[in-house]
Amino acid sequence: MLGQAQAAERGEVVPVYASQEARDAGIEAGAGRSVAEHVAVLERLRADLAQAWPAPGSPLWDAPSGYRGGPLSGCLLAWWREVRIHGVDALAGTPQAVGYETWDDALCAQLREFLAVRLPDGVSVADLDGDPRDVVAWLAGRVPTTPLRGAVPELGPWPSAVPAR
Repeated sequence: MLGQAQAAERGEVVPVYASQEARDAGIEAGAGRSVAEHVAVLERLRADLAQAWPAPGSPLWDAPSGYRGGPLSGCLLAWWREVRIHGVDALAGTPQAVGYETWDDALCAQLREFLAVRLPDGVSVADLDGDPRDVVAWLAGRVPTTPLRGAVPELGPWPSAVPAR
């Protein structure tokens, strides 16, 4: 997302990832990091992003980006979702572990809207029976704190960086 912000500043649109292989290789390269190493990388990236994101109200937030064919503001939402979801993942099983209950209402609403595309046709988030944070955790592919009740459909794929056509 840093690259998206920098490209928008230059008036360019660039792909989020050089390729699926490059994305997968980057994930694999970082998979062995400790929590402390992940935190250090994220802190550096957060500082870089703080410099790169446009000021509040800037027209650059509406600039086209390479993320899902949408505006730069969508990149900020993606960064927010990813950091919050993977923050819980990274701490799982550690003394600092936190759960999905740390996800505030605004994040849960954003995740419900963004991840609803994973549900089969004819099924809506409102059809799912369980604590709202558990529903969102399940939509994000995580194991809910309390299992959902009733028939739980199989989820489709995670929304990609490129919108489905």
